[in-house]
This record gives sequence, structure tokens and C-alpha cells, in this order.
Amino acid sequence: MLIGGLGTPELIIILIVLLLTIGVPLVGIIALIIFFNRRKHSTEGMKKCAFCAYSIPIEATLCRFCRKEVG
Repeated sequence: MLIGGLGTPELIIILIVLLLTIGVPLVGIIALIIFFNRRKHSTEGMKKCAFCAYSIPIEATLCRFCRKEVG
């Protein structure tokens, strides 16, 4: 089958080149976004404020959201 003067082998090569130049980097970027987003929202080293229930660092003595002192 000819499309614009190109045969099947040429179309397959073009598709492979497009996949390698666009698809692989795009998947890598998406994987990095997911990885860093999970690290950002980690609750390790956090506790909940007794007054407003937001997550704050364990070392905090004052909640940054409701400004109340926490134990």
C-alpha cells in the first residue's frame, strides 16, 4: 500500500522513529512527575493537629494553619 509515495517499510520506520523521539521521553516525564508528586505528599514525619486536623511536622509546637499550640 502506498501513501504519498511511501511504502510499508518506510511507514514502519517513521512510526518507530516517532515513538522513540516523542513517546519514550513523554513516558519518562510522566514517570518523574508521578514520582516527585508522591514524595511531596508523603505523611512520614507528620502528625495531625488536634484542632484543625491538618498534617504538620512532628517537631511543630504551633499549627501553621489554625495557629493553635499543639503538644
